[in-house]
Amino acid sequence: MNNQHLYLIALLPPATVTNQINNVKQAFSEKYLCYKALRTLPHLTLIPPIQSDTSFETHLFSLNDWIARQQTFTISLRNFNFFKNPQHPVVFIDVMKNALLNELYTGLRKQLKQYLPLAAKTPPFHPHFTVGYRDVPPQKFPEIMKDYAMQRFQANFEVKSIYLLKHNTREWKVFHEFPMGTANQETPGLQGSLFD
Repeated sequence: MNNQHLYLIALLPPATVTNQINNVKQAFSEKYLCYKALRTLPHLTLIPPIQSDTSFETHLFSLNDWIARQQTFTISLRNFNFFKNPQHPVVFIDVMKNALLNELYTGLRKQLKQYLPLAAKTPPFHPHFTVGYRDVPPQKFPEIMKDYAMQRFQANFEVKSIYLLKHNTREWKVFHEFPMGTANQETPGLQGSLFD
């Protein structure tokens, strides 16, 4: 299994919005002593972690033209919501409904099915930015929901790229950027750490 790697496909916000979300995550971690979510840079998951060999990289690069033809659009982040998982509840910043985001998600899954046996049945797509997960204590969750149901958050950003992230056994790193709305233009990749 040494030739297997973990990949994640996501949207990443610009630095200004990243800082806003990180401030929320920091405040949450200090108040409720939950630190797991601090380990990753804010991201909106399109395709959750996939284990594959490096042929996946080649297959995804072949989607460069398809991604370049996708329209850029703006998404809006509004307030907080919750996944009420009994063992591992989740607190997150919600993303307002967006037809273009849903179309991008659906189209990307359709393209990837050419190369990967994606599960036919998946949970409904609920785009979000995680604030707390994994170490959120279930016994404190009712208090947390009451607290964050009254708090407000607002941010917007333009989605201009899809990002391929690759896990290096210690952390997720940005392996490649796929710019959108750039058909017939050169689309160079980008490498860098999620923690840069």
